[in-house]
Amino acid sequence: MGVKAGVSAESPDWYVFTIPGLDASPSALDLSWMNDKPAGADGFIRAQDGHFVDQRGKRIRFFGTNVTATGAFPEKAVAPAAAKHLRKLGFNVVRFHFMDTGAAPVGLFKKDLVSFDPEQVDKLDYFISQLKKNGIYVNLNMHVARRYPGLDREVAKRYWYGKLIDRFYPPFVQMQHQYARALLTHKNPYTGHRYADEPAVLCIELNNENTLLPFWGGRPDDVPDPYRSELVRQWRVWLKERYKSTKQLREAWSRGVRSAGDEVLRNRNFTKGKADWTAQAAGGAEAALELLTLGTGEGIPPALVGQRALRWHASKPGTANWHLQLHQSGLTLENGRSYEVAFWAKSTPTMNLELTTMLDQPPWNNVGLVKNANLTAVWKQYSFFFKASDTVPSHNRLNFSTHNRTGVIELASVSLREAAVVGLPEDQSFKADNIALVGANAAPTAYRDYWRFLMETEQATTRGLIRLLKEELKVKSLVIDTQASYGGVAGLFREATLSDFIDMHGYWEHPHFEETWSPTKWSIGNSTQVAAKDGGTLGDIARHRVAGKPFTVSEYNTPAPNDHAAEALPMLAAIGAFQDWDAIYQYTYLNFSDEWESDRILGFFSLCGHAGQLAFAPFSALLFRQGLALPGIEPVSLRLPAEGVVELMAQGRSGLDGLWSEAGVAPGAVSMRRLEVTLTRDRDMPVASAKVKARNRRVSDTGELVWKFEKRGACFMLRPACRMAVGALVGAPQKLGDVTLEVTKKGENYACAGLVALDMKPIAESRKVLFVLVARYENQGMGWDNGRHTVRDRWGNGPGVAELVHATLTLPGHDWKAQSLDGSGAAMADLETVSMLRDTQVRFGDRAPSLWYLLSR
Repeated sequence: MGVKAGVSAESPDWYVFTIPGLDASPSALDLSWMNDKPAGADGFIRAQDGHFVDQRGKRIRFFGTNVTATGAFPEKAVAPAAAKHLRKLGFNVVRFHFMDTGAAPVGLFKKDLVSFDPEQVDKLDYFISQLKKNGIYVNLNMHVARRYPGLDREVAKRYWYGKLIDRFYPPFVQMQHQYARALLTHKNPYTGHRYADEPAVLCIELNNENTLLPFWGGRPDDVPDPYRSELVRQWRVWLKERYKSTKQLREAWSRGVRSAGDEVLRNRNFTKGKADWTAQAAGGAEAALELLTLGTGEGIPPALVGQRALRWHASKPGTANWHLQLHQSGLTLENGRSYEVAFWAKSTPTMNLELTTMLDQPPWNNVGLVKNANLTAVWKQYSFFFKASDTVPSHNRLNFSTHNRTGVIELASVSLREAAVVGLPEDQSFKADNIALVGANAAPTAYRDYWRFLMETEQATTRGLIRLLKEELKVKSLVIDTQASYGGVAGLFREATLSDFIDMHGYWEHPHFEETWSPTKWSIGNSTQVAAKDGGTLGDIARHRVAGKPFTVSEYNTPAPNDHAAEALPMLAAIGAFQDWDAIYQYTYLNFSDEWESDRILGFFSLCGHAGQLAFAPFSALLFRQGLALPGIEPVSLRLPAEGVVELMAQGRSGLDGLWSEAGVAPGAVSMRRLEVTLTRDRDMPVASAKVKARNRRVSDTGELVWKFEKRGACFMLRPACRMAVGALVGAPQKLGDVTLEVTKKGENYACAGLVALDMKPIAESRKVLFVLVARYENQGMGWDNGRHTVRDRWGNGPGVAELVHATLTLPGHDWKAQSLDGSGAAMADLETVSMLRDTQVRFGDRAPSLWYLLSR
């Protein structure tokens, strides 16, 4: 893999620009005035009419960031300056994340992972008191990353931090209660309040990205003992409460039983050679297929003797986890049907071979199966069941993936067919106390029972935690369980019925890791979200809003070193304002770091040191918090029958994306109409209040948000006091209402520009306007690969450098003065302005280039 020489301060068309990490100096960009009181001065924030309000009933929006692990515990000498710096940039909420990740100095615990370290608690208390003093609320997370004492290390690798298991396993549930009780009853000596009584605590999040329903963190039917035995015990108790006898259960589960269907695969035994099978090797990967005839040699199972096998030699990795795959395409699967995938396999070295079913055409989504087969050097037979969903006739594929790992895999007797549907086996009964968990090949009633059991078990754990907080500890802050997308439509139902508001996470171009969080084996797509016709991550997030509930996005980013990372905050603020969301957070200000004064990009997620992203914080704070953009006029509602959630889960139709599309609302509708889900008592399946088609040019129903896809795509916000342009802007002048922007730059046709009146008046009337202009931003000496998809561990050095962007801005009226600003917002140089008949032109980039400029008169 080739490595390109990184840019530096001496590179043509690049210049040094940094934003001091603890700066709180007065400047034209100082937004401290927005936090005019200590956080909580007007009492606890509450939910009312679908939004956040203070005790006077006044609506309040939150523009936030996260502090993660080490970042949550700054030294006392740093905490006041850090709080003032965040206030200056426009933040009014900070989410405390990964506090439970381990022992000091990274986490809150002593080495026993049970009791709190007093010095860490003191740092936390003092930092929160300083945030409160500066009008910044806090979002406290309970279980995020604690590896529960007693959790087997190997199990912890499969189920990160005990996720999924702690949704039902009593010892881990009890540890959550203990942690919450210890933290929330602790009295902060600097504020005089227990955290349970602290009005500066906006909300408490019980669990981060966690569910008992299948998700990327695992599946309940795969958990090992002793956890599986406990889940099965609860399953049997649940069934006994639902059915009076084994006879009644057997009768209910007998409906819909049938034999197996026909084979779906072609050339399943490789009798036609390698026909119909494709070894995909992308991103520089190398792979080859070889046919074998299995004899009677050592280790050959009798069932395979004389059969043909396929040897798949993945000899060289690519740059992404999907670059080494074996698949058969052109398959027909029917939605809602149960299927079985079966095969014999071995590998050298041992590896986890991922099996999926997916579309063989855009958008390449999964259609039901996500499983891992643990291959060894010994031939073994594997069998997996799944429900097909979101399929397209003749355009599905069975896919094997090494996750970009090299090795030799041998496959034989591969089968994909509609599964035999079974009821309660004759040898299982209540009396024998041996009723097993059911799979995707279970009869319809049995399968619905299984999903209802999982949902109710998860909800019971959530109710217990909420009851602890609100009834025993008397917590007055808002409380949620976890993110609404965790558990699919059942997760949305959980949050809509149990939590005080709805929360979501989303990342555009999150890094892909060949090995879990490997610092060297990762890659990114390195594309811009404005080119995503389906609305990208923001479109997915928007489809989870629930009518009548406040809506927040507590984690969002376009992670570094993406060339388009600057778009993260302005796009989030613009879409969040149009969708009328209540809180948006960047993830994260400091990620496992205490470098509050970094002059370089620290890694994937840290905002501190990434001036290319941070430059848009004041712009985005004003846009979102001050309501400078109109929300959509008429929402489109997806009517979701509450009683139909179990049926949707059992049918494999668990994703909100698919349900919106089925109802006739295109994925790209996020920039056209406000979106919300309404839970109903209807018996019909989901239906939308209106159909929305997405064309190449999409305009909001307010007429002020435009997202178009000519060339590479561009997104615009056109409001009297605020203008935004992101994407392919180079070349032709961009008419932004009474402002015209013309951008010129070398290299890629991409830039982000934002114009906002600091006095919040229309641009034509304003006396003080901030102009932000960013393209690429990176460290000096970054070691990019030739495709600009990874820098491995070659992150380079500070101070960070920005790509030079030239622009001409035509403003309405005369007497405009333009100044280039440094990273603290202080004036660096005056820029030349040219008065025209009715307008003023300002040129940027020729003199004292910057990421932000002040226009005044």
